[in-house]
Amino acid sequence: MDPETNQLEESPHLATLRSQFRTAILSKRKADARGILGKLVAMSGDEDDRRNLDELIKGVESELKRYTGELGSIKKRLQDGTTLDAIQQELGSRISHWRAFANDLGELALARDGLPAHEDPKLKERLKVLEGKLAEGAVENVLSEWEELGAPEAAAGGLFVQIVQGFSTVLDQVDQAKWPQAAIDTRPLVTLLESEEAISFRDGCKKYLDPLKKRIDWEVLLLKQTGEGKEGRKQRRILLEDLIKAKDEIQRQIGKNTALKDLLDRVEEAIEIYSRERLEQPESTGGVKVILVILAVLFMIVVVVWLYMRNSGDPNGAMNPHHPVNPLNPPLSMSSAYS
Repeated sequence: MDPETNQLEESPHLATLRSQFRTAILSKRKADARGILGKLVAMSGDEDDRRNLDELIKGVESELKRYTGELGSIKKRLQDGTTLDAIQQELGSRISHWRAFANDLGELALARDGLPAHEDPKLKERLKVLEGKLAEGAVENVLSEWEELGAPEAAAGGLFVQIVQGFSTVLDQVDQAKWPQAAIDTRPLVTLLESEEAISFRDGCKKYLDPLKKRIDWEVLLLKQTGEGKEGRKQRRILLEDLIKAKDEIQRQIGKNTALKDLLDRVEEAIEIYSRERLEQPESTGGVKVILVILAVLFMIVVVVWLYMRNSGDPNGAMNPHHPVNPLNPPLSMSSAYS
């Protein structure tokens, strides 16, 4: 052992730790001994400390082998359906310090954490049930249970995960009333459900998605109505028509979904505002200009005709019996001609 190590061993802190370790071993408090030795190995680098730790771990490993020799390996029992709680309670009564050594012994890590998601038969069974619920369209229930399970993507089918994530993304935007983004996020989900791979989920999921997509579209429509109002007359007329169409569709669905009542009230209010503005807004000057141009053209035609008719008589000014009398320029009478 080099001089530097001797200096470290003589430090008060290390001396205290070694004293605590000896007390823990004598008292058979193996969990405490494991914690103290872990600190000593990290701080001192002393081979004796490393050796003591290895021996302590081997002793607990022997206890674990006796336990598994009687009841079977922890992994096999978990795969066969023994609950994690049952195994943890057994270990607590047989090897009370087992948790302190879970990072040292793989089988104890299984007892602490359970099987990996892709190996857990109970989890796979629950995921199979969730797939059935998703195929039936119980989207919200599936999302809730999926979160409770910790979203075990490694254990679930890829298509199921994609659909669940798609709905989760859309509903997050809906909860935050981010309607334009929700409308964008529905597009890949619609495309996914139309794919051949998703045929088993399509009907049920579309029963949930179609009304949701409609609601999102209506909310986006209302956002257009509450914009800055810079739309042209034609755009405002189209928007009013869309609002009236939305009202009719909501009224047909409100019997099945009373939650649409608030949306219906807001759509009706928007229709009333747009209708009133349409009545109050003066007609476009474009139409008036067209009328004025037409009148001007007609006036010019009348003037030309009049001039033509006036100049179409004989040179001596004799009245042509076949020529209509111009009321604006009547022929002279005989008495007037000799006067």
